[in-house]
Amino acid sequence: MLTRDPVQRAAVLEICEKIDDQARRAGQVIENFRKFIRREEIHVEALDVNRVIADIWNLIEADARAEGIDVSAYYAEGLPRVRGNAVQLQQVLLNLTRNAVDAMRDGLHKRRGIRIETGRLSDGRVRVTVTDHGPGVSRSLGNDVFHPFVTTKKHGLGVGLAISRTIIQAYGGTLSFSDNPEGGAVFALDLSVEQGAST
Repeated sequence: MLTRDPVQRAAVLEICEKIDDQARRAGQVIENFRKFIRREEIHVEALDVNRVIADIWNLIEADARAEGIDVSAYYAEGLPRVRGNAVQLQQVLLNLTRNAVDAMRDGLHKRRGIRIETGRLSDGRVRVTVTDHGPGVSRSLGNDVFHPFVTTKKHGLGVGLAISRTIIQAYGGTLSFSDNPEGGAVFALDLSVEQGAST
């Protein structure tokens, strides 16, 4: 684009801003991961979970689109703010959506896509679900899927879900899964509400 005459300055600037944004995000991810490994204190605040998802939507969509899979989001209105670290929560969500993409990559139901949804539970907590239409989690594997070094991926390390669950539990939340009645799996993040925080 820079070699074209005339140079499309606005388009180049937009791309550079996106590169800058993702470079900063990568730096935050690495720094938080270092703190996580060293068990150092990580900044926790009141978060709008819908905004947390929206801020990484381009990354989520790009991952799915690269494999020919549609992804859709459904945001509940009026949700209270949740307690957590935005970058870590985004990494958990990216891990779940990338797992969903991997599960559906060679499946027969790719056209059904991936669905991300926010809502509120009867006990007041906020729930985020990632629903796929892949093969699901085998009954023999069960909750072992959250154990370190357990994986069904050919080249997987088996640490993504283990780290994700540890992160969510550190905020007082839970990470679980259930069967998708239409085939596939539903992973659910149940997040504690920040006391005294409003939407």
